[in-house]
Amino acid sequence: MTPDLTRNFKEARLICRAETMALSVRLRQSLMRSAVPYWSPTLWPATEAHNCYNFAVNSKAAPVAFPGMFAPDALKHHNRYYFNTSTMHKAVHEGALKDGLIYLGEHFLEAAHTQDVAPVALFMREPAYIDFHWMALRRRGRDLFWAHVPGAQAAATRLYRNECIFDTAANHGYSLFGGYYGVPAHMLATRGPT
Repeated sequence: MTPDLTRNFKEARLICRAETMALSVRLRQSLMRSAVPYWSPTLWPATEAHNCYNFAVNSKAAPVAFPGMFAPDALKHHNRYYFNTSTMHKAVHEGALKDGLIYLGEHFLEAAHTQDVAPVALFMREPAYIDFHWMALRRRGRDLFWAHVPGAQAAATRLYRNECIFDTAANHGYSLFGGYYGVPAHMLATRGPT
């Protein structure tokens, strides 16, 4: 079953900030190992073909990736999801699960702490221009922050402490939150950029 999309950014924003801060404290206090990839913006320049999903799953295995293309039974000729909001959301959700991502719902803290996953967040646009967008946690040393690739062949962009993924999503036209997903550490190790 496809999870619900939400427009309630106010509550989700507070949860995101609190959980990001708590996870960062745990990392700084060496209370956890972290699957969260290191911030390496030189791996994601504007001169190469990639998108937000490549960045979210930390993979350059295919240029301009989409959810479901890393699954063993993936259709290599599959196009993007230009349908309506609900069918696109279903395709993105099911594709991400087939790729091995774990749906976490509206919270990511405990999964990142206990399951060794790197949290990523899914956002959707409503009609007339339907699209989806992923943002991902990154780390530099023991500091955690959110980052994204804002479009195909765009450079990776870090969000700073006063920025929130929900504000950034809204500023880019994404008004629906699809929840958090966890990218397992073993996936990042086997498909990460070199």
